[in-house]
Amino acid sequence: MSLPWQVSVLLGEAAFVGFKWILPAMGSSNISLKPITVTYSGMEWLFSGLFLLIGAVLFVAQNRAWLGQE
Repeated sequence: MSLPWQVSVLLGEAAFVGFKWILPAMGSSNISLKPITVTYSGMEWLFSGLFLLIGAVLFVAQNRAWLGQE
């Protein structure tokens, strides 16, 4: 929580790309990753949304003075 909000947004984007494209590409050829791929490939929005929500909370917390709420 002490990192800038931009880090959380970047992690959210990385989670989306990872679960949407990278994990399925790796799981298609690896038999031990296949069940994980099937389980998590449709849940990319959950993981990326969690990081984006944390980023929004951090943005508000770090910019309280800018928003006029000191």
